[in-house]
Amino acid sequence: MRITHFVALCLIAAISFFSVPAARAAYFITVNQVGPDVVATGSGSFNLGGLSADSSIFPSAHIDPSNPAIILGPTSASLDTEYSFGTSPGNFGPGSNTNANLGTGASVGIRGQSFDLPQSYASGGNLGTSTATWTNQTFATLGIIPGTYVSTWGSGATADKFTVHVLPEPASLSLIAIAGLALLRRR
Repeated sequence: MRITHFVALCLIAAISFFSVPAARAAYFITVNQVGPDVVATGSGSFNLGGLSADSSIFPSAHIDPSNPAIILGPTSASLDTEYSFGTSPGNFGPGSNTNANLGTGASVGIRGQSFDLPQSYASGGNLGTSTATWTNQTFATLGIIPGTYVSTWGSGATADKFTVHVLPEPASLSLIAIAGLALLRRR
């Protein structure tokens, strides 16, 4: 009975490790495999102190891991404001641009060393929840590599972060559980 509880605790710890993003980021996007679809969900706010708008753009919900880019929200183009910032994670996979099939909420995302926000956004305001869904896609077909990708900008009171947290596919979690069981059986 003790081993069963230990295995359950190991599984909970593994799932928690891969599903809980760091608490410090101002805006999070979490990307999951949900059945046959890849679903991205984002929420949070941005500190625009020390930044200025670069241009107006018309993005729609899409992902381009090699850029890196992920935009949530409407699948039709909406007028947004683009802001350039400091550091970018480089990329979150070798995939190319793929439009989302479904999307909800405000148009919010990152493209290289810039991020896009609704034109009416006021610094520090809650953006609510935005989503994008790529139907009948997997991490492999979209060219996404699981991991946590953090972009930063500003310093001191204007420092902020944008985090894209790509969770391992369910098969990867199964492999972690199997490895844990194998270790237990060796004891």
